[in-house]
Order: sequence, then C-alpha cells, then structure tokens
Amino acid sequence: MIKAMEIIRKFEEQVHYYVMMSNELLIVNNKKDLLDLFPKQVPAAKTYIHQHNLRFKKHFESDLIELAGFFDRSE
Repeated sequence: MIKAMEIIRKFEEQVHYYVMMSNELLIVNNKKDLLDLFPKQVPAAKTYIHQHNLRFKKHFESDLIELAGFFDRSE
C-alpha cells in the first residue's frame, strides 16, 4: 500500500497443518478434518478428547498433536 509517497508493507502470517497418510500430505484445518481421516476411530477419539480436555480453540497446535498421537498409537 502506498500512502502519501510512503510505502507501508504488511505481512500476514499463515500457518498450515498437514497429516501424512499413505505418502500423501493432507491439510488439517480443524478437529473435524482430523477426525474425518480416521472414521472408524471417531467414537474412541471423542472419548479421548473429552477425557484429556482437548478444546482445539486456545491451543489448537498442541491439541492437534496430542490427538494425532492418539491415532498413531491406536493403529
């Protein structure tokens, strides 16, 4: 943006999360995206989420990593 002969630069940080399954990177934007990757394990995952108080709002990255670890251990 140019304002009164002054250049103002803006940078917006973007963070993307991916899960690798079968040598393919799949983007994960929210809890539902991750649950959709493991449809057979959804009931157990929902129990795990509740028991470990995963909320995915304030600490999305750490909760996502913890739930992904649950799926990794479950297979």
